[in-house]
Amino acid sequence: MISMNITKQWFTIARNDLFMAKYSYENMSPRRLSVSCFHCQQAAEKALKGYLQYKGKDPPRIDTDDLGVLCRECMELDTSFGTVLEAASKLSPYGIEAWYPGGIVVDEKMTQTAIAQAQAVYDFALSKVPQKASDAAMDEEE
Repeated sequence: MISMNITKQWFTIARNDLFMAKYSYENMSPRRLSVSCFHCQQAAEKALKGYLQYKGKDPPRIDTDDLGVLCRECMELDTSFGTVLEAASKLSPYGIEAWYPGGIVVDEKMTQTAIAQAQAVYDFALSKVPQKASDAAMDEEE
């Protein structure tokens, strides 16, 4: 059974993560690059899970660090998700590896790319759900 309320919640949280990714990059001094990249990964993950929820498939409740796997689940329902598979997959390392010593050290160019990739995944997934889910995601917290 499709729960539009839960779908809306996934997209609202994804949008909030995307907002934080941009905010921590654009408005903090010094810039919080790893924080921004983490929120990019989270935004894409939650947008993909929102689409799965909309299609009646319960998304994994644990963090799905490999966004390629999550995007492929979406592709099983709609093959056009292949257009964002690469962007989603490239965000995966920011879910964990950017947070631990010896992990990825992000720079400004990587962060700018991550923001663009997260925006692309979010926008694409949101375009695949009814307008009422889109409207709700846009109407929530600013």
